[in-house]
Amino acid sequence: MSDAMLWGVLRMPPNLWRDTALDVAQRYSRYIQAADTIEELRAEVAALRGFAQEMQDIDGEGLVYEAMIKYGLLDESGGPTKLLGGE
Repeated sequence: MSDAMLWGVLRMPPNLWRDTALDVAQRYSRYIQAADTIEELRAEVAALRGFAQEMQDIDGEGLVYEAMIKYGLLDESGGPTKLLGGE
């Protein structure tokens, strides 16, 4: 189902829920979809963090380092931003 439907269901206030079997099943389906998406994104972030660290480790000319700053992976001091697990 579309992201718009997913976000709509996840953000729907409880006072709008109906407790019919269909409504409960649809909400449950969206919860599973959200959990699957979170798992996929966490795996992708972990892979990108590993790749970024490897590139930083082998970057002799500073080009990867500059690109990582440009795309918000490192801050100006060279420390990891939140995207790379920094604070």
